Amino acid sequence: MPQHTVYSRMLPIVCAFLLLAAQPPDTPAGRTLTAWLEAFNSADRAKIKAFLDVHAPKRQIEDELEFREETGGFDLLRILKSEPTELTALVRARETDNYAELTLRVRPDPPHGMARLGLKRTPRPADIPAPPRLSEAEALSGWKAQIEKRVAADQFAGAVLLAKHGKILFSGAYGLADRDKGLKNTLQTQFRLGSMNKMFTAVATLQLVQAGKLALEDPLVKHLPDYPNQELAKKVTVRHLLTHTGGTGDIFGPEFDKNRLALRTLQDYVKLYGARGLEFEPGSRWAYSNYGFLLLGVLIERVSGRSYYDHVRERVFKPGGMKSTDSLPEEQVVKQRATGYMRREGAWKPNTDTLPWRGTSAGGGYSTVGD
Repeated sequence: MPQHTVYSRMLPIVCAFLLLAAQPPDTPAGRTLTAWLEAFNSADRAKIKAFLDVHAPKRQIEDELEFREETGGFDLLRILKSEPTELTALVRARETDNYAELTLRVRPDPPHGMARLGLKRTPRPADIPAPPRLSEAEALSGWKAQIEKRVAADQFAGAVLLAKHGKILFSGAYGLADRDKGLKNTLQTQFRLGSMNKMFTAVATLQLVQAGKLALEDPLVKHLPDYPNQELAKKVTVRHLLTHTGGTGDIFGPEFDKNRLALRTLQDYVKLYGARGLEFEPGSRWAYSNYGFLLLGVLIERVSGRSYYDHVRERVFKPGGMKSTDSLPEEQVVKQRATGYMRREGAWKPNTDTLPWRGTSAGGGYSTVGD
């Protein structure tokens, strides 16, 4: 019998044993974990809402349902730490097969509402066998099957491309680019990239470092002497911004929502957020920062002497042969640009009212799978 067949048959047995062995303790935290898993894994809107109403009224049902769809629910593998009102457990996401440490803290008084529920991805434990390594043909077949499964469940619409050593092994387009107009996705459809746009900002920044126009240890103040918060400008370096360790915070929230359509240039963001202080001492810890990458775009503009958009178009997109990638304003017609959708009240709704006026160095441009 081939070795991969043995492993594929053993793995469910091993995992089933772990599941049988993992029972939440009979404590306030353990009972709340049991109730959350039962509700969350059910994918039943009414059950999840009933749990949230009692244990976590501030959590949004739409966010919970979206998270459930992403993960497919969780299997409890083992309890790592247990106290009456707090526990840590090892769980596995059913849809992605990712492992995570789940930390739950509940309030001491009934009904023991959730004070904190956190998930931190962790490597697969050494005593749990790895899934069998697939051949290229098996991987490709499985990948296609997964795409078709998600399309059939209305969980995916878009374009896909798989390449190896520059050779395209598979590509295809699925679903609608605009549901109202009935426009189908194609391989030329341009999809918004969100934060993946940060990679272009990082490349452009490091090109300037390579050219000697920037240094990784340069503080912001060296190139932005007029930055509103001088303490931040003197402490935060280019390296901090690239590695999300600068303590520069985010841009999304009430202020962004209020000014979304008025924020048209990178400098507009600096005018809105530039006076605020640091969230923590630069270099002391990691915290994802959209504003940090916004500031990298400001640096690129100051050092290169041209707009961020012109610079990445000339120095990143054009050399890379990327002819369908850009960040034109949302009000400008881009014929192949798809409409984005979000789950709201159980249905796909356009995300138009959440988008910035234009993508920035922190994200929001658009591209094709070919690019």
